[in-house]
Amino acid sequence: MKTTKYFRSVWFITILIIVFPLIIYAVVNRYKNRFEALPVFPENSVFAKTGFNTSYAQLEFYNQEARIISFDKLNQKIILVNFFFTHCPGICLKMMTNEKKLQQILSRDTDICFLSFSVDPNHDSIPVLARYARLLDIGNDQWHLMTGDKRTIYQLARKKFNLSATEGDGGPEDFIHSDQLVLLDQKRQIRGYYNGTDPETISQLLTDIKKLENEK
Repeated sequence: MKTTKYFRSVWFITILIIVFPLIIYAVVNRYKNRFEALPVFPENSVFAKTGFNTSYAQLEFYNQEARIISFDKLNQKIILVNFFFTHCPGICLKMMTNEKKLQQILSRDTDICFLSFSVDPNHDSIPVLARYARLLDIGNDQWHLMTGDKRTIYQLARKKFNLSATEGDGGPEDFIHSDQLVLLDQKRQIRGYYNGTDPETISQLLTDIKKLENEK
């Protein structure tokens, strides 16, 4: 009888030794996922400290409904930015499809806005963007497909979002193609880069958006 109790005690202690650290890890990991602050990118740069300067904030672009949109008009919103073009059959379509899933989850969240800039604005006119919006079933005020001056868009992608290591002037032969989704906080600081073609990224991105909302 004493032997049985002894083995039960040893078994119980062994279970505690194994399970308790796992419980602590799960609790800490859950806390980190919900409340740990996101980094600011690029670290130690002027952009990280100041966000968009006035000139960039006031840049105006047209969305799929021919409305003028600027970062300045989206003050205090969390913004998810990406660059695409409508006749891209591979990376862009995967990225936009994954972003659509995220947008559906957040469709009633008025604190977030999606901005998708065309890297081929000469082709992606307002009517073309409108057809693409219908294809993706984008029917609310939360997601804007943007077109405008190519040089301005490319300068934005390179100088503010750091999405291309190549130099260029936004001329006819210049081209940027990125699969990254860029998360901006309410101060327009970059808080994360995400592979838009990876469906698993959406879960982490959703968590990070909630973190930014908690910061507010």
